[in-house]
Amino acid sequence: LNIVRKISDDDRDLIVEKQNSDEIDWKVPSSFKEAINWFVLCLVALRSRNYTRPVSMMIHTDFRLHSHEIISKKVEEYLKTLRDGFPSNLKTLKKQYVEEVSNVSLADFFSVMKGYEQEVEDYPSWDDVERELRELFELPYEEYSTRIIQNESNGHRSYGNGIHLCIDNSKSGKLKDDDEVLRLIYPEEGDIQKKAPGFIVIGGNTLSRGLTLEGLISTFFLRDTNQADTLLQMARWLGYRIGYELFPRIWLDSAAFNRYSFLQEMNNDLLEQWQVYSVNETTPLELAPKIKMSPSYINVKITSNNKMQNAVPSSFDFDGVNKQVVIFSTKNKDIESNLTETKAFLNNLGETTLERKNAMVWKNVPVNAIENYLSKYKGVREKKKVDTVPNILKWVIENDALLDRWNVVYAGVGSVKKARIGDEWSICGRTIDPVNRSVRKTNSKKKDIINIGTLRSRGDLLSDLDPGKLDDVLKKMSIKQKSDIDERSMIAIRKAVGEAEIPQLIIYRIDKNSKNLRNAMTREDLNTSNDLIGLSFMFPSVLEDGGTRSRSIEYTSIDLDD
Repeated sequence: LNIVRKISDDDRDLIVEKQNSDEIDWKVPSSFKEAINWFVLCLVALRSRNYTRPVSMMIHTDFRLHSHEIISKKVEEYLKTLRDGFPSNLKTLKKQYVEEVSNVSLADFFSVMKGYEQEVEDYPSWDDVERELRELFELPYEEYSTRIIQNESNGHRSYGNGIHLCIDNSKSGKLKDDDEVLRLIYPEEGDIQKKAPGFIVIGGNTLSRGLTLEGLISTFFLRDTNQADTLLQMARWLGYRIGYELFPRIWLDSAAFNRYSFLQEMNNDLLEQWQVYSVNETTPLELAPKIKMSPSYINVKITSNNKMQNAVPSSFDFDGVNKQVVIFSTKNKDIESNLTETKAFLNNLGETTLERKNAMVWKNVPVNAIENYLSKYKGVREKKKVDTVPNILKWVIENDALLDRWNVVYAGVGSVKKARIGDEWSICGRTIDPVNRSVRKTNSKKKDIINIGTLRSRGDLLSDLDPGKLDDVLKKMSIKQKSDIDERSMIAIRKAVGEAEIPQLIIYRIDKNSKNLRNAMTREDLNTSNDLIGLSFMFPSVLEDGGTRSRSIEYTSIDLDD
C-alpha cells in the first residue's frame, strides 16, 4: 500500500541539527507539518464516525532525552500555529486530506490485502471531518494541546477532548504533582473519555522496545541506526489495524526507507528457507539458516558484533531456491550487448516446445548453452550482492552435472504473435511485447546502477509446465488463481507435474520507456537508453552432500559444529 511519505534530506538535516542544540527559534520543516496535519485529520475523521479507541502519532527522531524536549516544544508550537491560523489553514488541511484519500483508496486496500475478512469503512466525507475539526480547534487552548492526563480521586483518570502531548523515555513521569501525568498512559476500563483520545508520543528507546502504540496512524521516523534487529524493534507500525485500516501513514527519510526495504528482502529470504525446510522435511539443526547481508550502499548489519557469537561467513548456493536479477548496469554498451546476445541465444534454440499466451518455451536446453549465454551477459558485479549473474554462472558451472537440462522461457505481456517483416525482436518468427518495470529511488551515488526491486510475475514460473498436467494439479490442490500460489505450493506443483529437478531460466525484455504505475514517493520511470534484459532463475533442490559450494560473505549463518 502507498502509505510511505518521504522526509527530504534537507528536512532530515535540519531536524538532526536543531534537536541536538539549544536553539529553539527555528521553523519545523514541511514533512514534519504534514505528519502532524495527518494525525489531526485522522483523529477528527475517526471521531466523526464515533470511533472511541485511542488514536496515536509517534515521533521518533533520536534517542537523546534532550532531543525529545526540543521536539516536544516544536510540536506544541506548531499545534498552536495550526489552531490560531484556523480557518485560514482549512484549505491546506482539506487539500492534504483529499490527496491522501485518493492515494490510498478502499479499492487500493482490497487489491493489496486480498482475502481480508474484516469489513472496512471508507473515509468519512470532508464535511464530517470539517465539523469535528472545528470542534477541536474551538476548545480552550489548555485542553486543545495538553500535557495533562488528570488523575481522579476514585483512582481512575480523566482524558480531555484535545490532543495529549506525551514524552515517553527513561526520565519521563509526573510533570508537576500527583494530579498531572506526562508519560503515555492509555485509558483503561472506568477512565473518563468523551471522544477518541488523541496522543502525540515523542521518545526514543522506550518506543522501540515492545511498547504498543494504540491506533497508530501517523509516524515520523528518523532514527539513524544500521542494525537490523534494532530497526525491526523500532517498527511500531506492524500489526493489526482493525477499524482504521485506511489511515496509517509513515514518514521516512531515504536512508531509513532503503534499510526497511532491505529488511523486507531479508525477511522474505528467510521465509523462503522455512518453506524449503518444510517441503524437504529438514530442520535448522540439519541445515543452518542463512541471514542475508546487505549491499554496501544500504549498510545494514544483522546485529552488534558482540551478539554475533557463533555466526560465521556462510557458503552460498542456489540449491532449491529461485532468484531474480533486479540490479542492472545503465551503461549503453552493456545494455546493447545484452540485447544482441539474448536475441542470438533465443533464436539459436530453434522452434519452441510450448507456446503459452504470454510466453515462448524451450525445454531440454543443454547446460553448456546456458553457460555460454550467461558468460556473455553483462551483469553488475556488486561485491556483497550474491544474486548477480557472475555469481550464478560460477555456481552453475560448479554443479552443471546435476543441472544438465534446462527449461527456457521468454516471457512478456499481451500475447505471442507472428513477427512482421523487419521486426527487431523476431524470435524464430514469433514476437511478444516487453514488460513494464519501474525503478526504485535510492540515495546511492552509483548512477550507473539501477534496481527495479521485482522482475518476474508469479504465473510465469509455471509457464514451462505441460498445460494439461498443470490444470489437473491445480484442481487437485484447490488452487483457483495463480496469484494464490506461494513458494511452498510452487515447489509442490513442480514435483507433482514431474519437473521438480529441472532448472528454469526466464528471460524478460524490459521496455526502456517503462512508466512508474506505483508509489511516486519510492519509484520512478525506467528511462534507459534501450530495453533491458532481466533474468529469473529457479533451481531444483537436487544437490547431494559433498557437492562443491562457493564462498561468499553475502550470507551469515550459524556454526553448528559446536
